[in-house]
Amino acid sequence: MKVWTIASKEFLGYFRTYTAYVVIAVYLLLSFGATFYAAYFFEYSNRNLISFFLYQPIILNLVLPALTMKMWAEEKKQGTLEFLLTQPIGYGELVFGKFLAAILFCLLLIVLMVPFIAYLSTLIELDALNIISSLIAEFLIMMMFCALGCLISALNSHTILAYLSTLFCGWFVESVNFNFLVKPVWLFFPTLGEDLKGILNFSTHYQPLLQGQMSIGSIGYFLFLSYGLLWLNKIIIQYNKK
Repeated sequence: MKVWTIASKEFLGYFRTYTAYVVIAVYLLLSFGATFYAAYFFEYSNRNLISFFLYQPIILNLVLPALTMKMWAEEKKQGTLEFLLTQPIGYGELVFGKFLAAILFCLLLIVLMVPFIAYLSTLIELDALNIISSLIAEFLIMMMFCALGCLISALNSHTILAYLSTLFCGWFVESVNFNFLVKPVWLFFPTLGEDLKGILNFSTHYQPLLQGQMSIGSIGYFLFLSYGLLWLNKIIIQYNKK
């Protein structure tokens, strides 16, 4: 109940300012622009709507930090964090409540795309299972970016700095090849090292989901990363209390 109170307060807060409307407008504009122009929608069959989902990680990395940048940074800036931490609510509930608000808004973004997908289904024969897999992938990366944004916000007292830091960290997670972290394993255990190749890379788990190849490993990657970021967020908040 306490979690829902925090989540509903934060969620409704998006609509008390221009945040919700700006985020929705920018997300839809970038999504449609990338789909029909950057991803050459009309030149492919797009039964799996690959032109739409291909650029979603980049777009979400640009948009979602706007949802999370004020989560904790604004509390610090206004001096209300100390009061919030003295309330009869656990740190975990507080962190998850704020995170849940961002996730609920992400679900709203997905719902807004349903009419677009429904309309396209009248024009071309869509691969429903593949699209469901891609929507799950999109929701998973939304969770990851929101968890990352909440953590970065907890480390800042300036919202713009929180936005830019989240943007950079999101790009880092998306783009960097982390094979160098498991390279020492190849030296001593070549077979195991080959199995671990790409296991830490974003694209290794996102691309198969876009192709309808759902696996426990790919889903677990995003869930584990999101959980780890939220756990670190909780640690930071506990440290702030002390």
